[in-house]
Amino acid sequence: MNYSRVSGPADAPCIECINPVRGRWCIRWDYQPDADNSALASYIECTLQHKPSASEVTDIITAWVNQQVDQRILQGLTFEGSVVWLSIENQLNYKSAYDLAVQTEGESLPVVIKMGPEEAPVYRQFSDLTDFSSFYHDVVNHIERSIAWGWEQKDAIDTTLYT
Repeated sequence: MNYSRVSGPADAPCIECINPVRGRWCIRWDYQPDADNSALASYIECTLQHKPSASEVTDIITAWVNQQVDQRILQGLTFEGSVVWLSIENQLNYKSAYDLAVQTEGESLPVVIKMGPEEAPVYRQFSDLTDFSSFYHDVVNHIERSIAWGWEQKDAIDTTLYT
């Protein structure tokens, strides 16, 4: 599914037939008001070749929210001012290192974590179990907050706006 953030009138309808001859429909969500002009907003837009059902609208918006959650988890955490890349592989590596550090009461430390952008990486060494616990708990809390945000977004989908 192709989504794009576009700017347009703040009162643009959530669903609109944009080409009656071809049967093209547009659905919109995630309206964000323009800071400079109250008549404008940005929103996510998806164009379809048919009028979508309420369940299809829910599926489309849910898929978009899931993508946003994945992006938040992957790139949304900073620790000590550096972005922490939370790919699935890194999440598993951090959990394994943390579990081992706890099981060995810190004997498996130090652990080095690469943070920041590729062009300017920051290598943070954790030699103390308390410091490493703080890092790992930040990771877990960030993931939980990201997932909770996604649940809130999905729960707020109002399909009556698309009928």
